[in-house]
Amino acid sequence: MKYLFIVMIYTAIRLGFDVGYWVCRMAVDGTYYMIYGHQETEAEKIQKEMRMLETRSEGNSLELRKMNKLLEKLAEKQGIKKEDLDIDLDNETVLIN
Repeated sequence: MKYLFIVMIYTAIRLGFDVGYWVCRMAVDGTYYMIYGHQETEAEKIQKEMRMLETRSEGNSLELRKMNKLLEKLAEKQGIKKEDLDIDLDNETVLIN
């Protein structure tokens, strides 16, 4: 009987501790979510990085196209014919050799 009483007290203490821990953990997680918001998953991080790289690539391509136009205008002023320019074109970049 004495051991049953000790087991019941231990169970009540352990159950109280577990419930208290669970409540505190939920409160901490909820507070963290309210302050910092949604945690990015690995897939979301990769998608974000890909979008950033695509944007950077498009910006670089635009800059290269602007440079190509400037070089063509410079060549015109210098009297170099367009046929004399060696221009490599593809979908992403414009290179003048």
